[in-house]
Amino acid sequence: MRRQYSGDRIAANIQRAAQARADKVRFVLSDEQMADVEQRRAAGETWERISHTYHVSHTTIMAAYERQTRARRRAGMEKPQ
Repeated sequence: MRRQYSGDRIAANIQRAAQARADKVRFVLSDEQMADVEQRRAAGETWERISHTYHVSHTTIMAAYERQTRARRRAGMEKPQ
């Protein structure tokens, strides 16, 4: 038998997913934190380990790092790697 979900349950799941996405996009690293992440990645440290320092998931810190790296490149502050 197929399970049916109520509209409230579906809406709650959509809202939870949207909030998780918003939290991920809202996270911003300071210049000092960016330098720290860059040094740690250059040393071979994993995203998971770095993310524990900032109390976020590894995907959140990866997304923040990528957004800020692209913004720097667009602003002409950094050459592409």
